[in-house]
Amino acid sequence: MITFEWPTEAEFHYTQPVEKYTGEALWKGTVRAAYLTEKGKLRYVVEVHPQGFQMIAVPSQLRAVPEAMLAR
Repeated sequence: MITFEWPTEAEFHYTQPVEKYTGEALWKGTVRAAYLTEKGKLRYVVEVHPQGFQMIAVPSQLRAVPEAMLAR
């Protein structure tokens, strides 16, 4: 069995609604995972709504949004 600890540095929690608000691709979604790279950098895996695919984002690209915002 694989165990997983949520990084203590993570600002966002599992299933938290977020939006990527910087860069060319802008989207909203739900946090599905957080992890540290081999170099110790924090990353989030976000399931994009409504498409359902997953994207990896750095913390500075994301901000929390209310659940109701995911439908827009």
